[in-house]
Amino acid sequence: MRKIILILLIFLVGSLCALSKEEIMRSKDYHYGEATSNVYQEARDRAIKDLSEKIMISVRISTINQAEESNLSVDEYVKSVIETYSIATFKNLQEIRTPTGSRMNVFVYIKRSDMQAIFEERKQLIHDIYRQALLFEKNANIGSALKYLYYAIILKNSLPDERLVYQDIAFHTVLPAKIREIMSNIRLNTESVRELSESQKQVILTMRYKNQPVQYMRFHFWDGSNQVYLEGKDGRAVISLYGASKELCKIEAFPDYSYYEQRREFKAVADLWDLVKKPEFSHGIEVLFEESKTEIQPAKLITEQSNLPVEETIIRETNKFIELIKSKDLSKIASYYPKDEFIQKQIRALFNNNNIQIVETDTKVEIKTVFDGYELRSIPVLTKYPSLNKQTTDNLVLDFDKNGKLNNIQFTVFDNMLELATKGIEDEEKYLQRKTLVKFVEKYRSAFLYRDVDTIEKLFSDEAVIIVGRVLQTAPKTKDYQYTAFGDQPDIDYITFTKNEYLNNIRNIFKANEDIHLGYNTFKLVAKNNEPGVYAVSMRQNYASTRYSDEGYLFLLIDFNEDKPKIYVRSWQPGEWSDDKMIEISNFRIN
Repeated sequence: MRKIILILLIFLVGSLCALSKEEIMRSKDYHYGEATSNVYQEARDRAIKDLSEKIMISVRISTINQAEESNLSVDEYVKSVIETYSIATFKNLQEIRTPTGSRMNVFVYIKRSDMQAIFEERKQLIHDIYRQALLFEKNANIGSALKYLYYAIILKNSLPDERLVYQDIAFHTVLPAKIREIMSNIRLNTESVRELSESQKQVILTMRYKNQPVQYMRFHFWDGSNQVYLEGKDGRAVISLYGASKELCKIEAFPDYSYYEQRREFKAVADLWDLVKKPEFSHGIEVLFEESKTEIQPAKLITEQSNLPVEETIIRETNKFIELIKSKDLSKIASYYPKDEFIQKQIRALFNNNNIQIVETDTKVEIKTVFDGYELRSIPVLTKYPSLNKQTTDNLVLDFDKNGKLNNIQFTVFDNMLELATKGIEDEEKYLQRKTLVKFVEKYRSAFLYRDVDTIEKLFSDEAVIIVGRVLQTAPKTKDYQYTAFGDQPDIDYITFTKNEYLNNIRNIFKANEDIHLGYNTFKLVAKNNEPGVYAVSMRQNYASTRYSDEGYLFLLIDFNEDKPKIYVRSWQPGEWSDDKMIEISNFRIN
């Protein structure tokens, strides 16, 4: 009885404290909106729209300058910017529902002081993006650093005040200054100029930032007829000049910073793109095409062990592959590899989907032992994607069986990725495990560039997936990894939905036969502390095709504690940026 009385008292106190709709409307402490409809969700959406219009009046005066720099009226500008704050999902938004016959009246309201929290969230996002940009810069990932700094500026320009000082950083001056500083420290120089034919010339550039090789960067130049966009990786960029542009003796290269096609990585950035002022940063780098005075030297071969019994076979197989690619003759593929349809299919995809070309340059190649044979790492190539207006420097890794016969061709992610993943690892078993993980990530990327939907579907199947061998194989799960979400991390239903949505997008794009390019901004490999042989691989993946692009966070959990290593968990979080929301290895435990 006493418990019942206590509950009634709590209810009465709560009722006395709750404000009525009329009291809220009379108060100067709240923003509110109201609407009525036969359908609750429609009434709520219209009420939130009404709320947004009232909020915009309170920030109207401070945004007049920004509005004048756009093509919208002040009211249109403020309304559009306010809508990018996702008020509908703001946790302090409250509502009162009142049935009126068959219709529902929805009254939504929020404290004026809580609106400042919305602006604080955006300031925190700007700060987080800036921190990530500095990490990219530290790793000489200049393309991603410039992109994130520019996106932070777009977000900053959506705030009511033009000056932004947050956590002791004056972002209104720091962000543009950092972009200019990075651009001023980029160095592009000609390494070699080769005349490949009467109509084609190849120029290899070195890319350095503060005396270290640039991991990734994109720039554009005018070739006399077209604007050419070029991606460079691992300290090099390769330019192919055709026709009249072959006569160029220099170019002016402009580092890219806006990455328009990747703006959806942050929903707010995409929503704001056509609303806020976007500054321009023009920094041209003159590159003279000085003719190389030295002949190309034969590739320098490095092997992990002396007197490798299949070394001569591997070299012979490699030369045969390079000869075929240089010939650009698809009719020869079957005669070069008459009994291997798998290799035939890969080489056709190199030509048809990636317009591949061997880069004529001095280089070193290494033969390494891997889980099921050997690999030769790596062969520099140039790939082209016409509808994306993209030329990209890339590298191939050739896999060989234990007899030295070619049995797989993969694209690398970054050329030094294997070195980074195995740095400081002296234990032979752990070294081989990490090497196997790198090779799997390369297999995954290559599946997109080959448009191998079977491999991608197997990777995201609900079964375990064996990650070694040239063809992925599914296997029954012998372990159950239990997922626990912490804080703002997604639940398991969301993970399943985004994975299926992701696969549907991929199938549709492959069917449309568009140009496709897949790259990565980050790569992280973590061993599970209390489970030896269990690893997590996480990567920020950017995907571009002729009509669609996205960026997101890929997570894989791999277990080496069985006969063959298997993937047990895989997730895809589109457009995710927050460290607090990203899935990590600590979210999983074995049941």
